[in-house]
Amino acid sequence: MTSEKRQDWGTPRPLWLGLHQEFRFNLDAAASAENALCLDFYDGSEGLDGLVEDWENTTWCNPPYNPTGEIRRWLEKALRELARGVRSVLLIPMASSRGYFNDIIIPYTRWWTFNKRIAFVDPVPGAKRTQPKQDNVLVCFDPRADERDVGHQGVRDSKTGQVLWASMLDRARDVPPPPKGFPVLPLDLVA
Repeated sequence: MTSEKRQDWGTPRPLWLGLHQEFRFNLDAAASAENALCLDFYDGSEGLDGLVEDWENTTWCNPPYNPTGEIRRWLEKALRELARGVRSVLLIPMASSRGYFNDIIIPYTRWWTFNKRIAFVDPVPGAKRTQPKQDNVLVCFDPRADERDVGHQGVRDSKTGQVLWASMLDRARDVPPPPKGFPVLPLDLVA
């Protein structure tokens, strides 16, 4: 996440707990024994490779953030799992200029940005948290969503995962409004 050499940075537990409260994860698709957040997890070893094995509903995935095209592979896996009826939530780098953002994220997911960069957990005991060089995005592949539900859903808190402000569609569903002073269009202007 913060280093191209190390790929074992963990999701901050308070962030994950806030998201777990909403999504109720039962599988961590890209973890190690040291940073797994669910009792069931895939650690990449033989027979436990999250890119190969079937996912469970609902799956959490904070995949390795390396520059070799791995993120696209994880998103394609989530898309295949969506076709099987599996809901999955992935925490990935915000890279809107990458092809996968336009090919997979925009047309197939509900997605949220964060108010600040996430301070990921170093697996070395006692080491301080560090922040990645880029922003992050949370993407949800949800078989219950239809084409009206996909797209940017708003902004979440980088520490708790809670929705800080929501898109126009979510505000119509009784989700908290944006912070005071934040410019928004009236709902009747949204087509």
